[in-house]
Amino acid sequence: MHQQMYFSTQPVEEPDNPRHLAATIEVIGDDHILFASDWPHHDFDHPRHVFDLPLSLETKRRIMGGNALRLFGIPSPAKPARPRA
Repeated sequence: MHQQMYFSTQPVEEPDNPRHLAATIEVIGDDHILFASDWPHHDFDHPRHVFDLPLSLETKRRIMGGNALRLFGIPSPAKPARPRA
């Protein structure tokens, strides 16, 4: 399953303790979770909720787009060059 399946949910049914959701993500593997907003429906999950979870910044980046880029074979956008002072 881990090699061929990706997981997402909408709405995100958050437990009372956000650490329980973080633990579930760790068990599944953060490399196979995709954010699903269900936008433009009126009851969509706002992306900011992911950033409130007790997860590493790298895990949040994977969930919020990195995993989808990899799954669909889309190259990661180049980081903008920093202006020289």
